[in-house]
Amino acid sequence: MLKTKFLLLLSFFSINFLSLNAGSREPFPVKTFYWVEWHPDHNGVFSNLFRAIEWIYCIKTTHRMALYLNLAGQWGATSNLWNDLFVDASDLQISSKPPTCSIGLSTHHFPIGMGQHFFNFNRYLGTGIKNFDETLYLYQYPSTYKDPNFFLFRLRVNKIIKTYLNLQPKLAKKVSFYLEKLEKRRKEGKKIIGVQLRVSNHYFQDGNINYLDQIKIEIDELMNRLEPTKTVIFLATLIEPLKQYLQEKYEVVTQDTPSTHDAVFGDWTTIHHLEPHLIPEQAIIDTWTLANCDEVWSGASNMILFASCLNPSLDIHFFPCIQNCLGA
Repeated sequence: MLKTKFLLLLSFFSINFLSLNAGSREPFPVKTFYWVEWHPDHNGVFSNLFRAIEWIYCIKTTHRMALYLNLAGQWGATSNLWNDLFVDASDLQISSKPPTCSIGLSTHHFPIGMGQHFFNFNRYLGTGIKNFDETLYLYQYPSTYKDPNFFLFRLRVNKIIKTYLNLQPKLAKKVSFYLEKLEKRRKEGKKIIGVQLRVSNHYFQDGNINYLDQIKIEIDELMNRLEPTKTVIFLATLIEPLKQYLQEKYEVVTQDTPSTHDAVFGDWTTIHHLEPHLIPEQAIIDTWTLANCDEVWSGASNMILFASCLNPSLDIHFFPCIQNCLGA
């Protein structure tokens, strides 16, 4: 009994000490936190950013833990690329600068999954979305978009993006270049639709399937419903034959990025980039621009999911031929 009272008393003073210091002018010394270094082990831009977002959410809902976001070595960069893409949030618990004390855990995993069960909620930031697999790196289920808790997930991610993933001014200016192009068309009374498509190997798991002909048919049907002369496509794809086909028929705004003629297996990982560190920049420009379209058409993908969180009111539609495919 005496031991129990002592523990309760200790807990009371500990909680009050934490609360008082959290609101004081002098923050905790860095060394009082348990520091986690998160660093990715693969190249996917938005699968990595979603992992970082999960860690941020977990750290901010956990006492006395801090997170070091480290993208050193990614996409050909020698320094921490996070600092080239995003403004440091100047947050006591979240930093893209290495701590001055020792790191307690260095990991490339999600905070939940891969055997590391530190936190008591699922992969969708505690929103209750059920369709996930702890062994997967990706939010790749089409059913996620229909889940009744999906909007809550979008709002939670949006809050994290606005706080911790603000673009560096130089990159924000590149995004603004495309947003201004689209806004000019919008002022002319035109509707802006975003189209994002990856090579078919990302959607179909059962071999060599070229879905390009069917996608062209479905985009033509969509444009006929929307009136081609009053609609502008913002196109996010690396499939060169699709770019050429749509640019010949419709008004298309797209980045001038390296592309591939292989619509089945070719992708950004197989394309030669003279400056590999521009890969995440190009993906970010596409995604921030997609988020500012009037509606988006695609299949399930990390890029589209991220765009939906950037703009929680964005209307998302799946092309019929890939509506049930796992994305990436």
